Amino acid sequence: MKNFKQTVSKFQTTIKACTLLILMISAPAIALSQVSPDEKQQIDSLKQLIKTAKHDTTIIRAWMTWDNIIYYQDEDLDFALNKKIDSLCDINLDKKLTKKQRDFFLKSKAFAQNSFGMIFKMRGKLKSSMDSYLSGLEIYEKLNDQNGVSGVSTNIGNIHFDLENYDKALEYYETSLKIDTELENQYGIATCYNNIGLVYSEFGDYKLARENFNKTLKISKKIDNKLEESNCLNNLGLAHEKEKNFEEAIQFFELSLVICDSIGFINSSAGCYNNIGRTYIKMGDFGNALKSSNKGLALSLESEDNVMIRAAADNLYKVHKKQGNTQKALEMIELVNSSNEKLKTEDQKRQIAQQEFKFKLEQTRAQDSIVNAKEIEIKNSEIAANRAEANAQKQQNYYLFIGLALLALFGLFMFNRYKLISKQKNTIDEQKNAVELQKEKIEVQHHQLEETHQEISDSITYAERLQLAMLPSMDELNSTLKDGFVLFMPKNVVSGDFYWLHTDDDTTFIAVADCTGHGVPGAMVSVVCCNALNQAVREFGLKEPNEILNKTREIVIETFATNGGDVKDGMDIALCALKGDKVKFSGANNPLWIVRDNEFISEEQFAQRSTVKDESKSLIEYKSNKQPIGSFEDMKTFDQAEIQLYKNDKLYLFSDGFADQFGGPKGKKFMYKPFKRHLISIDNLSMMDQKIATEKAFNNWKGNEEQVDDVCIWGIVYS
Repeated sequence: MKNFKQTVSKFQTTIKACTLLILMISAPAIALSQVSPDEKQQIDSLKQLIKTAKHDTTIIRAWMTWDNIIYYQDEDLDFALNKKIDSLCDINLDKKLTKKQRDFFLKSKAFAQNSFGMIFKMRGKLKSSMDSYLSGLEIYEKLNDQNGVSGVSTNIGNIHFDLENYDKALEYYETSLKIDTELENQYGIATCYNNIGLVYSEFGDYKLARENFNKTLKISKKIDNKLEESNCLNNLGLAHEKEKNFEEAIQFFELSLVICDSIGFINSSAGCYNNIGRTYIKMGDFGNALKSSNKGLALSLESEDNVMIRAAADNLYKVHKKQGNTQKALEMIELVNSSNEKLKTEDQKRQIAQQEFKFKLEQTRAQDSIVNAKEIEIKNSEIAANRAEANAQKQQNYYLFIGLALLALFGLFMFNRYKLISKQKNTIDEQKNAVELQKEKIEVQHHQLEETHQEISDSITYAERLQLAMLPSMDELNSTLKDGFVLFMPKNVVSGDFYWLHTDDDTTFIAVADCTGHGVPGAMVSVVCCNALNQAVREFGLKEPNEILNKTREIVIETFATNGGDVKDGMDIALCALKGDKVKFSGANNPLWIVRDNEFISEEQFAQRSTVKDESKSLIEYKSNKQPIGSFEDMKTFDQAEIQLYKNDKLYLFSDGFADQFGGPKGKKFMYKPFKRHLISIDNLSMMDQKIATEKAFNNWKGNEEQVDDVCIWGIVYS
């Protein structure tokens, strides 16, 4: 599952080419240096889930989700979590399992082995890293999990790249590229081309290197992968610098810098300034070299990255020396030496580990040669033995006639045995008849079971028709809201999600709700909640969204309390009232998202962490109350927001089924931020094409994974 780590590992390999790339060596660390409050809350929820889980599969999924949050911040915890995953998988694999269960535990074990490989590699233990990768690769190949095979192949290629076995690294990268191409995995294809480009750079074939970098750049722009795009632009700059095309190199470095600044990678920006400064020195432009290198040093000191500090200080030493600033040149050379001392120990450890692994690799190859020689010797011995056996066979034929005589005597003995066998045969026939009778009984029971199953299926199909009748028809949607789409994908035949429409004079009410559970239980809850909404607006005549939610909660609690029990069932919901150029919003746990032109977005909205920005469009979020429609310990009156709408605003209401779906190259949740980026990326499409693109994105992400929840998304255009 930890294919995200494999992708990061690919990126780390992309930035690993020390002779070519200084730019982004610490970019992932900057991006993932701290656990956010939301992630901390998610970790607390996972810990509680682990304590109460009844099934090992639930515990392992929780550990994996936890690990995917912290793996880059806490290496020791990363290792401990994967130790637990690996151990619990081994325990279960010793049990009698269904194929689906066995595949799950094998895939989870491969996840852990791949993680061990990355951790050992970061610690400089290349032999242990390679052993772990090969163990994970064997499992993925056994499961025919091509995503897993691709990711681990890249990671093995990374080790060969570190050891300067570039031919072997290229072999593994091309294997990964072939698989990712067959799977249409654009992220994987982009990373493979970038890695292949780095290998050709090491070969000195900069033309082929640039061809591969340009392929990565084209794909990265298409899929909006800013990190890979900035990395690739930097690699192109370094290739041009090696070819002494200095002006072109600076252009690519500056393009990379723009992206680094926009996504907030301090180390990456520092690396860009250092590369620009170094190139200006080679051009003899010491004024611009001084400006860029000073900026690079300031950012490097801020991030406390000794590699970046050394590069910036080395640039400034050369500039000050050339300009005759002796004192400043001495200060810079001292800073270079200080950084070298701090990095020296790490480099020595890494070199020792690499030499040790190279020695063991050569030793293994020598042993393989000895084994091959022994195999040839054994094969020759087998040929000689076969010849001896043929001679012995001739002698055996002479004794055959003697055996025939003995056989005649044996026939007399067998005649007596025949009588006994006949008696035993009669007994067996009686037992066979009894088995046939039992088989008939089983067939009758099987037929009865099929009839029962058909009755249940018919009932669920009828329930589906009833639920669809409860939902607004497409004609009603099209006549009320001129341009929009509804993506409704139940996990089972019937759904716990539903969408709701009500018109009152010049006001249109719309809602997307997610009821407790899914399948038949969720559908039963949805009937109660939908009826409560209808009752709030039709019987009580309420027109304000927050008042409607307050009354709906009251009706739902009252309905479930009629049996005297404390029922916690209910729903999460986003409710909007559209009137003219304004919309009123109130929500229970579910927010409202609006994609809007940047010219209509306030500075305050731009500054919000929940806002996702693009060049011309941004997605802003109107938050809901953190309480459900149902029984809750600290119930409060629902809040309401009145929002001014602008031309071409797109409003999105949704349940949590899309963001919570497991899948992708590493089997983790889709999550809300990528969901937001997806909606911005398809903003230029018609609403019907948006529905098709969103459904395709969901199915591509889900892959062979089981759908975990109902999915309901409602998109509307204000024009």
